[in-house]
Amino acid sequence: MNIKLFLVFLLLMSSPLYVLGQQTVSIEKDKEHYTIYTSGLPFEDENARLIVGKKWRISYEHVANCMITPDMIPLMDSIDVLNDQTFANLSLEYGENWLENFRAEVAIEHQKLIAIQNTVECHPIIKQLKKTTVYSYQTDESDRFFDEEPTGSDETLNQQPSDTTSQIRTSPRPRGTIHPFFYFQPTKDPGKYLVHVYGHGNWGQAIKLLHFCVLKYSLTDYEITIVDQEVTLLDIEAMVDGE
Repeated sequence: MNIKLFLVFLLLMSSPLYVLGQQTVSIEKDKEHYTIYTSGLPFEDENARLIVGKKWRISYEHVANCMITPDMIPLMDSIDVLNDQTFANLSLEYGENWLENFRAEVAIEHQKLIAIQNTVECHPIIKQLKKTTVYSYQTDESDRFFDEEPTGSDETLNQQPSDTTSQIRTSPRPRGTIHPFFYFQPTKDPGKYLVHVYGHGNWGQAIKLLHFCVLKYSLTDYEITIVDQEVTLLDIEAMVDGE
């Protein structure tokens, strides 16, 4: 991307729209919604930030990974310009200390989610998931997603050149057990959260990112109920946007 920083300012002055890479983004000038553009790895408190951000009418748009190459510098400069304008608008609505107040609320929510996860991990469904073995049918599938060291034979059948297809094993090889991850979503009922459980597991003869189940957790009585146990391929947008 070869757009110079001064062109960004000209575009900002002349139009509410700015072309960022292949994507058109808008600067939020009304008080309905704010977008903050981010790069790099997700924060540890990412889930809490999304929850609190929804209440503050703030959303996050991830535009770059942690590796920034020289040709991406104009992009990152553009993000800074857009975010500076958004932060200024947030200060006008919420006051100069909005960021400190926002972070404090995120920290409280993050600790709440940690407590919920500690309880949910004791549920029989989660315990059983952690005991479930994931098998590899192909020689190039990674071990990094699982809790145990890989074991078993490494023999292959119908070997193909490495630049065409994966080599197929004579028998499935255990790659370890499922390591579940959690996405927490407040419901319309105060004090209750949906807990989406996902992770890498077998989908046919492939290892895929799967959505295992949905639980509901109550902060008032610590009760956990099962909402859905259908295993499906993970649809991140549906999981994050669904109510």
